[in-house]
Amino acid sequence: MADRDAVLAAIDAAYAARKRGDKEALATHFAPDATFRVVGRSDVMGFDVGPVDALGAINELIDLFTFHEMERLHAAVSDHTAFVHLRIEVSARGGGRDVTEICDIWTLDDELKTVSLVEFADTATMAQMAASAMAAG
Repeated sequence: MADRDAVLAAIDAAYAARKRGDKEALATHFAPDATFRVVGRSDVMGFDVGPVDALGAINELIDLFTFHEMERLHAAVSDHTAFVHLRIEVSARGGGRDVTEICDIWTLDDELKTVSLVEFADTATMAQMAASAMAAG
């Protein structure tokens, strides 16, 4: 059974790398063949919501969305699975900032590397921000 504090420390380190936009550091937190999925429809979001290769998808999202502030509101851990509820201040490619909330389901392996990440987000806000950023170039 995984230690709750160790699981959250691994996830917090991944979030910190995400916030910095540090793709190399973020990659160290993912197992080979890890998957990522945003719960939503591809036709609404404007991108493949997955499940897809985690690092490829997250790197594309880092290029599109900047996380300015992150606050963990709640976390629940059961063995190697964690549910994390965050409030984030985010912008898309230098556009206006917005505050929204996400809930991530992390599944980690025995080395505390991410094997699956499923994200529940305000897909309407994400889609609107992404469309504005893509239209702006």
